[in-house]
Amino acid sequence: MRIVLTGADGFLGRHLADAFRAQGWDVAGLVRDPKGKSLSGQYFHYAFPADLDPAVSAEPADVVVHCAFAMKEPRENYHVNREAAAFLRRQFPAARFLFISSMSAHEAAESLYGREKLYIEHTLDPSRDLAIRPGFIIGAGGVFANLARSIRSLPAIPLFYGGRQPIQTVHIDDLCAAIVQAISLNLTGLLSYGEVEPVQLRDFYQAIANGLRVHRPLIPAPGGLALAALRTAEGLGLRLPMTSENLLGLKRLIEVDVRADVERLQVTPRTMTQSLSTIDWSAL
Repeated sequence: MRIVLTGADGFLGRHLADAFRAQGWDVAGLVRDPKGKSLSGQYFHYAFPADLDPAVSAEPADVVVHCAFAMKEPRENYHVNREAAAFLRRQFPAARFLFISSMSAHEAAESLYGREKLYIEHTLDPSRDLAIRPGFIIGAGGVFANLARSIRSLPAIPLFYGGRQPIQTVHIDDLCAAIVQAISLNLTGLLSYGEVEPVQLRDFYQAIANGLRVHRPLIPAPGGLALAALRTAEGLGLRLPMTSENLLGLKRLIEVDVRADVERLQVTPRTMTQSLSTIDWSAL
């Protein structure tokens, strides 16, 4: 099995590369700068949307796992994600295409992140391709680590839009196992994967604070006012810890029924509490 993996130097990408190699699969990792990082394995240059080392497509691929996603400002640059997905499918026409989407991708999404993920999902062929919508990934890195560091540094935790929004988490190892299983079983279409029973966002934040052993009061904050302020700051070119995209994602969190998809994948996801129990909080 030869896997072409985009975003192979990212948090999820690194874990997926290791999981694929553990299966004995050949992994061609696509990264922006293969010489600039200490990576074990075979890596090639790829920059969105179409700057690809020709050596990669000279050899056929069985599966393209599209994990990379550009989230650079300005917001208009998000269109490169559509172009990149289309380019990769043209480069590897005989390969199955597995797109790492998000539970943020749904019809009510207001964030560009969620809407662009949803758009790409709609371009796939459900009879041969697969899109996986993971929940919020928990592990020693990525967005989770950034969130934990923010909670540690802030004097209080703001609860935008009430803080009672549902969130479904997924442990990084469970997600990798589910993706390996999806490839092995030749699954197609659309799958959502994360803990079966959602938790409230405020409870998730509190659990992280407890893990960090810090006391941070949870304070309701007006989402609409914060959104206007963030957009004003972004218009002035200011970089803040939270973006308007982050806030819109929080606004439109929804509960997803994952039971049928978990049964298809045959990989039982951990609960939030079980996932958080694996974290080395001192390393964050």
